[in-house]
Amino acid sequence: MDTEIVEQGQLDLIARQRTGYAAEMKRIDAIEELCGSGHRKIAAEAIAEGWDIVRTELAVLREARPKAPAIGSSTPPCSAQILEAAACLSAGIEEDGLAAQYGDKTLSAAYPMRNIGLKELVAECARLEGHDVPRVFGDGTATIRAGFSTLSLSGILENVMNKTMLAAYRATPIAAFQLCAIGSVSDFKEVTRYRLLGTGGFEQVAPDGELKHGKLSDQKFTNKAETYGQILMLTRRDVINDDLNAFMEIPRQMGRSGAESIDDLFFTLLLSNPGNFFSAGNNNYLTGASTAFGPDALTTARTLFRKQKAGPGTKAKDQKPINVRPETLVVPVELETDAELLMGAAQIMIDGSTSETKIPMDNPRRHKYKVVSMPHLSDSYYSGSSGKAWYLFADPKVIPAFEIVFLNGRRVPIVERIEAPANMLGMGFRGFLHAGIKEQDSRGAVKVKGEA
Repeated sequence: MDTEIVEQGQLDLIARQRTGYAAEMKRIDAIEELCGSGHRKIAAEAIAEGWDIVRTELAVLREARPKAPAIGSSTPPCSAQILEAAACLSAGIEEDGLAAQYGDKTLSAAYPMRNIGLKELVAECARLEGHDVPRVFGDGTATIRAGFSTLSLSGILENVMNKTMLAAYRATPIAAFQLCAIGSVSDFKEVTRYRLLGTGGFEQVAPDGELKHGKLSDQKFTNKAETYGQILMLTRRDVINDDLNAFMEIPRQMGRSGAESIDDLFFTLLLSNPGNFFSAGNNNYLTGASTAFGPDALTTARTLFRKQKAGPGTKAKDQKPINVRPETLVVPVELETDAELLMGAAQIMIDGSTSETKIPMDNPRRHKYKVVSMPHLSDSYYSGSSGKAWYLFADPKVIPAFEIVFLNGRRVPIVERIEAPANMLGMGFRGFLHAGIKEQDSRGAVKVKGEA
């Protein structure tokens, strides 16, 4: 009897196990069917932890529900640097230079805003510093007041304006930099330089080893820096017109004006012939009909240049040649083609109908001088202008005929923020340049009148 009871219990256990196994297999099959291949992670977790089909279905529905993209997950949050880079792109500044300065990550974040206008820039700067500005610009009063009160907007505009002005400045050729020495001064006081006498050269040392002193002449060269500049305003009208690139045309013009002002200073001084700088007494001036620009006149001018003396005294040693060579031929635009032909031709044929004909087969002047042609030389705006006069200049690093000085060596203009007048809703900026130019050593250049 007992044996029968035991056997029956075992049979019941086996039956229950079989039933449980079948139910488990049914649960697993249902989970796998529900999850399919797209939710394998949920299926594994549901099977391992004994989830029923309802719980599994809820988990699948949650995972399948569309998710909002995480804010700032792939793009860094907007910052002053990103806004500044975007404004630079909008102003047309070259991307290569911007990438080097801001980095690829910042520039990539700024790129979608590369067409940002003044309205957006003002509003974003206000939001960046915690101002609650309207989403709709409207008449702009609230947004402009908030934006103009921020440090971000003034800092961004100042930096972008400086970059814009610098790009325009560097893109404008400055002839004076090729013809003048470039120096630095630390203040606005006049600086003085002296040149050595001809007797200041090396001499044979006596047996006792005594070296003779060089002497400073009475010839002194002076220079000093002055300030040149202008003011511009960012007004409410500019913001409402919403053209950042048009506003940046002002610093572009300031950059071009800064470069042009240097040449203006130089050619004004050159043509005024200060202190009779170009004169027969300085042995650096030629005049007469035979000095009209051409091969022979160029030879005469070069010879005069090469015969410059150590000077300025009258002693024998003062009359030693210094052997300085001209490097640059400076001509007005009327003579530009003739100068380029003379410097570029391999051969020259000169015909004289009533005199002996010269036909040199080789041109010894080819590529001999760098040609600088400027309209200033013949423009009536400048006192002393001429379409026939031309010049030879030495390398200014050897003997400078003229010198340009800049305060603390800074050659480029500066833009900085200033306070706007109380009666104006706007933001003020000023651009300025500290520079000075003065004649120096008369041995560094020769002027040829080109006519009688």
